[in-house]
Amino acid sequence: MRTLGIIGGLGPLAGAHFYKRLVEMTPADSDAEHLSAVLISDPDIPSRLMHLAGQGPSPVSRLVAVARRLEAVGADVLAMPSTTTSYYHADIQAAISVPLISLVDAVREALERDGIGTVGILATTPTRTYHIYEAAFEGARMHYVYPDAETQTRVMSIIASVKGTGNPEVEAEMLARCIGAEWAEPADAVLLGCTELPVVWDRQTSHRDALARPVYSATDILAHRALQLLRGLTG
Repeated sequence: MRTLGIIGGLGPLAGAHFYKRLVEMTPADSDAEHLSAVLISDPDIPSRLMHLAGQGPSPVSRLVAVARRLEAVGADVLAMPSTTTSYYHADIQAAISVPLISLVDAVREALERDGIGTVGILATTPTRTYHIYEAAFEGARMHYVYPDAETQTRVMSIIASVKGTGNPEVEAEMLARCIGAEWAEPADAVLLGCTELPVVWDRQTSHRDALARPVYSATDILAHRALQLLRGLTG
């Protein structure tokens, strides 16, 4: 059986949530029908947010070390459930011989497949600053919008909360406000582009009915791509 290697810890709950969604999305009737997977959550990987803000060391060497450990234990394909860390995708891929799934390419292809013309992106400030999604969207017939400054501050507060002790009810209310705010009015859909945000989205469902547009999860899109590659899942 082919094995998926997961570069976790980016943050820890986002990596665990990715594996949970991978299991939930797998069409299986028994333990034996699920994917073989290895997840490494390394707390010593330097903060990507701090590095991209010019305030901390590069995480590349540690990310490469984790990727090589996964390769060494037999992973055939790697997944990295972190959009901000996708900034270092090329450096990691160059250091290993197995494929590392591109989260941002998978997102672009999912949105294109569904005919999304304009997507509203909720993500970390470095993801916006370094145009991580825009680079993947080049050549696609797709527009994008980002939140206003006040909403972006709320987004970063939610992300920090999920990385810490957190308050699920407060996080859920804040996320619903972010998705439903005026900034998103031009969008056909909203993308939860930071993998901490789907953690909140999947824990609390009470706010969903009031939302005016569909919401996409970068975590679910990455999990579906992994299943496509390792199980031949279509659709």
